Amino acid sequence: AARGCAHWAFHAEGRVRSNVALEGDTLVFGDLLANVYGLDARTGRLRWRTRVDWTPGARITGNVTLDAGQVFVPVSSLEEVQAMRMDLPCCTFRGAVVALDAATGEVRWKTHTIEQYAEYLGENDMGVARFGPSGVPVWSGIAVDRKRGVVYVGNGNQFTEPRVDESDAVMALDIATGAKRWVMSLAPVQMGGADIYHLACEAWWDEERKNCSPENPEGHGDRDLGAPPLLVERADGREIVVAGSKDGMLYALDPDNAGQVLWSVRVGRGGEAGGIEFGIAADGRYAYAPVTDIDIDLASRGSLTAVDLVTGEPAWRVDDIAPRCAGKPTPPCGNGVATPPTVAGEVVLVGLLDGTLRGYRRDDGSAVFVLDTAQDFAGVNGRSGHGGALGNGGPVVAGDYVYLNSGFNILNVGLPGNVLLAYRLPAAAR
Repeated sequence: AARGCAHWAFHAEGRVRSNVALEGDTLVFGDLLANVYGLDARTGRLRWRTRVDWTPGARITGNVTLDAGQVFVPVSSLEEVQAMRMDLPCCTFRGAVVALDAATGEVRWKTHTIEQYAEYLGENDMGVARFGPSGVPVWSGIAVDRKRGVVYVGNGNQFTEPRVDESDAVMALDIATGAKRWVMSLAPVQMGGADIYHLACEAWWDEERKNCSPENPEGHGDRDLGAPPLLVERADGREIVVAGSKDGMLYALDPDNAGQVLWSVRVGRGGEAGGIEFGIAADGRYAYAPVTDIDIDLASRGSLTAVDLVTGEPAWRVDDIAPRCAGKPTPPCGNGVATPPTVAGEVVLVGLLDGTLRGYRRDDGSAVFVLDTAQDFAGVNGRSGHGGALGNGGPVVAGDYVYLNSGFNILNVGLPGNVLLAYRLPAAAR
């Protein structure tokens, strides 16, 4: 950690987008083929590997959570993108959460977000079968609540009809069995409380939206709860669950009353590539909500808002952030705040699509520092690399240092790059 020297390397079967979780001497992570791996942290030796879903396109994009000998795994899917092809049957995937034994990788339980299996719905204009209901992936991390004996999960949108209650919802699952304790759907009111969408619903792909659900003729949607739910103890001692959506909304839910909404506040415009994408942070006083808000032309309108956890009122907001895009492709270079925030000392750290790591004071949002990572670097391993956009994973703080990956490009959103960086934190962030 101090020098960046490599001790061992392990090659997974698929690409790795999730975190690497550590408990004792066991490392656990997932890949984009829906495999979960348990490694010896000292040697990198494989202890076990478990495939948690066999549906074509199933993948793990969110963080795995290690707690008391269990691994909680969110299961997502690429089927939402594959649906752009009318010659492929669509869709049968059901989002899921899987609990594994951390020592052996054995499945303890698996809960699908949609309880019923997909049924035949007819054919599209090419004569290819359609199935539903489908979707409701879990593509973000999971929060553990040992006090109440549950884990909290944030869900994505449906891919195909008929409508289900779990779309764009926070779910509380029994930690021992996976049974659903409660489900609170936060699907947007302006969309009738339903979110049935995949990429073939976009007019830029097909103006007639022939492969989109007939229940979504306007093609609106994709308002997932992309941010992992947070269990937070407020300054007044009350515990709440905080959740953020791609619709640009931040919510506080009551974990002792079936997830009833205590307050909600709009912090961004929201959209298919907007709102709160990958995570939020909280410190007992405020929740910190980053917003990406990318337009169809890939221009972004990023912001960071601190919201009072008791009242739900914004305490401060940083927007109209001047991006550092000189010499960078613009767009996609922009000011979208595309990483989860990290609270470090008196500072909130966030990463932007222009490749900058920025620090803002927790009390008033004033700027502390800006570091541009979208540049050339000479690696300690003797190889050169170039940074890019900061997105998906947030800054990780350990001791006096912050660690981050620079380089993020999904569906041409962001600047590619390939470096792992370590910076010494300023005094205010320690």
